[in-house]
Amino acid sequence: MAIGVEVRLLSGKRASVEVEAEASVDSLRRHAHSALLVPGRGRLVSSSGEVLDGTQTIKRAKLMSGAVLTLHVAQTQLIACKNNPVSSSFAAILGDGSVVCWGRVDNSPVQHLLKNVQQIQVAGHAFAAILGDGSVVTWGSTLRAIRAIVLQQQLRDVQQIQASYAAFAAILGDGTAVTWGEADNGGDSSAIQDQLRAVQQIQASQAAFAAVLRNGSVVTWGRADHGGDSNAVRDQLRDVQQIQASVGAFAAILADGTVVAWGDAAQGGDSSAVQDQLHDVQQIQASRAAFAAVLRNGSVVTWGNAGVGGDSSAVQDRLRDVYRTFPTKGIVRRETHDGIVGARNRGVKEARYPIIVILDSHVEVTPGWLEPLVARIHEDRKRVIVFIGAAADPELDLLEKDVDKKDYFFELGGYDPEIRYYGAEHVEMSFRIWMCGGSMEVAPCSNVGHIYRPLAVEL
Repeated sequence: MAIGVEVRLLSGKRASVEVEAEASVDSLRRHAHSALLVPGRGRLVSSSGEVLDGTQTIKRAKLMSGAVLTLHVAQTQLIACKNNPVSSSFAAILGDGSVVCWGRVDNSPVQHLLKNVQQIQVAGHAFAAILGDGSVVTWGSTLRAIRAIVLQQQLRDVQQIQASYAAFAAILGDGTAVTWGEADNGGDSSAIQDQLRAVQQIQASQAAFAAVLRNGSVVTWGRADHGGDSNAVRDQLRDVQQIQASVGAFAAILADGTVVAWGDAAQGGDSSAVQDQLHDVQQIQASRAAFAAVLRNGSVVTWGNAGVGGDSSAVQDRLRDVYRTFPTKGIVRRETHDGIVGARNRGVKEARYPIIVILDSHVEVTPGWLEPLVARIHEDRKRVIVFIGAAADPELDLLEKDVDKKDYFFELGGYDPEIRYYGAEHVEMSFRIWMCGGSMEVAPCSNVGHIYRPLAVEL
């Protein structure tokens, strides 16, 4: 018996697909790709947000005629294991969340576990993958794989993994961190484990880790000569916003725009020669043994090993109007909860670019979504653009959010902080835009998909 379902893309494009009840979900996915004329390998998601198992039959997956599915198509991500020539390998995350691995590291023992993979990190000749449910699968080096198996009960709700040359560090959903691998490369964090609370981000040098906590302080561990010992600069590491790492050193941007560096001086761990220039720093990037900082005025300051970019004197007169590379992202944690309006006002305040985009967290953008919005604002700074995107569930309203100039947003007074509940802020802001000489437009060619949770359907 054949059943017919509707499959949609996040862009709003849709197609009707018919398959036999005993056919596999993977067969349905392939038919959907053909009907929607999209290449690659995606994953089918039900209206409740569940990722369908491609190996199941249509009948076992309990799909009925008339069901509406969303096809998520993602680009293939490629990860290389290249530090050790004896075990050089590649791993690719495909659009459907599965993994293909080739080279000298074999993932066949765990291939059946590698489903809905979100991220892969590599340490020496070992890989670690985060799955959609927050668990971790490892393969490669026997020592590191065994250590990860021992930690499996702790490796739950994993949000992010970073890797040194021979160790891993994972941030969990509760803000704690779990490490494994070779101890002298940062695989043993027991000495400072009680300090690893409210961890926001982790960076890794070749043999050490640095964790930024919610209060802006930093905790380090691993080899001291690779930045694992930050005691010499501990008092300076306050209100840290971002950290970058070379092979043997770290550099942190503070909230006041200054920089603190530590680790191997020959690899960028000593910035004293240029410290008086490191003000209003917006971004830092690292080579193997040097750092480059972009200042607010568009100039660049470098330090570290001259042979790998630490000396930019030969091109300094050309390093003007340098802009930060995209994408740049950060997390701002608030100590008090004042609702979604307070969160958005704070987000706009923290933004460092002249145009702001206000989105829900549960959205996915499509290629070319931003350009139509920016073009219209560029013509008139008092123009606020609303994009409309397809919802994952056809019974729910379409997503509407604003894009406007940061300075104009605050000229209007920002969102009213007394509004505590979702939705009213858009109506109230619309009145102010119209009454204060602004205008609002809808950009139908800017497509953003809104993914609703099952709870929203029940409401």
